[in-house]
Amino acid sequence: MKSMFRSLALGAVLVGLVSGRAAAQASPFLGTWKMNVAKWTGTPGPAPKAVTVKYETAGAMLKISVNGTAADGKPITLSYSFANDGKDYPVTGSPDYDAINSKMLDANTRHTVRKKGGQVVQTVHTVVSKDGKHYTSATTGVNAKGEKVNSTAVYDKQ
Repeated sequence: MKSMFRSLALGAVLVGLVSGRAAAQASPFLGTWKMNVAKWTGTPGPAPKAVTVKYETAGAMLKISVNGTAADGKPITLSYSFANDGKDYPVTGSPDYDAINSKMLDANTRHTVRKKGGQVVQTVHTVVSKDGKHYTSATTGVNAKGEKVNSTAVYDKQ
């Protein structure tokens, strides 16, 4: 009887591990990405000096941590956790927005709306390449200074 329960428990653990790996592999966004500064285009400029984005699972949510250096040398640090369900989730560390909501359009494409004080300020269309080695984010809207934002950034998987 003990060995039967032990076998069932081990089976449940293995199923959990396999399911967790399958879920992680199912999202091409998971992992650490570094912005390819040479491929950044847009306004207002100039491009940040460096940006690293880490996507990881946090329970049923996706957690994003962004670290880098702005063009003026100031640190960039922001983070948020969200589900791709179109609901608003809080963001810490951005002067431009304080909440996001996100929806997956297909397995490799996410559409994100950024808000400040409940008002839409930016939209971001993000696509992971078919080979999973790069993603491109196109951002439009306005920043905290009221300047129009229209930029495209390419990130390479680390």
